[in-house]
Amino acid sequence: MQIQLFNSNFDIELNWLRYNDFYREFSNYSKMVSNPFGLYQDKSKVFIPLAKTKKSSENLHVTWKKLREKTNKSFVYGHSFKYQGTGKLYTYKLFSELSLILLKKFGRLGIIIPSGIYSDEGSKELRNLFINSNKWEWLYSFENRQKIFSIDSRFKFNPIIITKNGDTDFIKTAFMQHSLSDWEEAKNVLSYKKEQIKKFSPFNLAFLELKTEKDAKIIEKIYNNSVLLGDKDSNGWNLSYAQGDFNMTSDSKYFIKRQKLEEQGFKPDLYGRWVNENGELSLPLYQGAMINQFDFSHSAYVSGSGNSITWKVVPWTSKYIGSQFYIFLENYNFQRYLFKVICRIQARTTDTRTLISTVLPSYPCGNSLSVITYGYGVNQNIVQPVILNSFVVDFIIRIKLGGANINLFYLEELPMLKLDQIKNNEHFFYYTILNLTIPHNCFSYIWFAFKEMFALEKFSFNKNWALTPHERLRLRCILDAIVAELYGLDYEDFAWILRDDPSDPKGFWRVDKDKPKELRQTTLTLLAFKRLKEIGLDEFIKEDWQFPQDIQEKLGARFLDWQLKGTPEESWEECKYHAKQILGEEEFKNFIQELESGNKNPLIVKEEEIKYGKEDDLRLF
Repeated sequence: MQIQLFNSNFDIELNWLRYNDFYREFSNYSKMVSNPFGLYQDKSKVFIPLAKTKKSSENLHVTWKKLREKTNKSFVYGHSFKYQGTGKLYTYKLFSELSLILLKKFGRLGIIIPSGIYSDEGSKELRNLFINSNKWEWLYSFENRQKIFSIDSRFKFNPIIITKNGDTDFIKTAFMQHSLSDWEEAKNVLSYKKEQIKKFSPFNLAFLELKTEKDAKIIEKIYNNSVLLGDKDSNGWNLSYAQGDFNMTSDSKYFIKRQKLEEQGFKPDLYGRWVNENGELSLPLYQGAMINQFDFSHSAYVSGSGNSITWKVVPWTSKYIGSQFYIFLENYNFQRYLFKVICRIQARTTDTRTLISTVLPSYPCGNSLSVITYGYGVNQNIVQPVILNSFVVDFIIRIKLGGANINLFYLEELPMLKLDQIKNNEHFFYYTILNLTIPHNCFSYIWFAFKEMFALEKFSFNKNWALTPHERLRLRCILDAIVAELYGLDYEDFAWILRDDPSDPKGFWRVDKDKPKELRQTTLTLLAFKRLKEIGLDEFIKEDWQFPQDIQEKLGARFLDWQLKGTPEESWEECKYHAKQILGEEEFKNFIQELESGNKNPLIVKEEEIKYGKEDDLRLF
């Protein structure tokens, strides 16, 4: 019996290895079918051999090319699998390309394929083929909520219809449909213009899941008043993007659990680090569950691991960093002066919010977080969460996102405010952002730098920190209203985005849905926007807008008791103390000298100055 079991397991393993070999071979074949013996570029006369045979690879390639030219001319694309793009080999891409090639001129292709055809990075070449060399007529997308197919109810599939050759002016589309009868009767159809595809996704030709003409008009207005995050021009953001410093699987050898640190004599300090008697540091490893919008420590680790892990929410009145794992300083190039602008990679369009961005100290991150930097300095970097966390940009990503991960493919085509729009109101922006995003002593050195940059001496270091639900909500409403104004939206546009419509699977009706309507963030944001429209942006900023009196009474105090005590001078002395504790006496002295010299801001590090780790090229960015 044991021998039979062994043989059975052996056969299963052998078959599995054979299957993987076949998969690799077929993947290689599909990539090389256009040039089986080498790549011969006629213009440059350069030949690159890809295989060695008894005959010359070059001769074989020339012979193959001549035979190919004699084949049926209806085979207009030269060969199959030329437009498979990057990434994994998916059968839906193979079948759809081959099906189109096999058609005669002006023949029609109808096929049901996954939603990746209109949203995935790896399908970009196929989309380009369908849109620019043929007539793409229909894209009708279903979400499998009614179990049309025996697969996950969240899976999306699409009947598409394409005419070989011809010209694409517009595509008849519908997204997030559920009933087959809607397809039979062609309900909820929107004409998606070719110009809109190129405008909303110039790099990738991906489709936004537009449902109404109203959505399309609002999105077009947003893109007309913005610059793409991936643009490199003078008014762009010069995006740099990377996943977190440590892979949660392959880099686990660097991870130290809290219990192990305690056994080795380490104790937590006020800044999220663990320190022993010799001054050796261990830094918290950030995971996606730990952060939220404008919140560097939304949740702290309690117990468990994997899918059974337990986190608890950390209130702003007693904020601390509680990680599951820690990294010894020797395994991470800690840049004490810097901070990170991060975005959570894992996201769903049917959650309360999709884009989750905040600012972190220069602590290590796992690969569930992406680190985003820009080429124009620290002040522009710290503005980024305000834009990414805004209702306007979240509205865009919810329509754009086809999968469950936010990567560079999606980020680079997000519409961002132009830099001069930020600079026109920079003092208000930065002070408001600091109070909302980094109201904690672990960011003391950043406060010190901004004090010098924007002359904040007359303001208290921590008196205006947004720590209460009242003040945090107020600042978020103000910033969201300003962002909507800078994107050129009118009141009806913004009210449409924030409408209370539970039938919309991607709507913001989930935000504060358990609260009375008058206390919800969406309601109060529209209230702030209405006031802005009445008096204008400049006056709105000067006014220091407050909630109506009845709302203030329901929300409670704006500040904690201790924030109302002391002078600005005393608060900055406290800031100085914490900055010294974080940087150390000598580094703090250098930090101040660089600030006062005016020659270089110590929070700004150029690409060539970024250092690499001892092992595995661990980078800060």
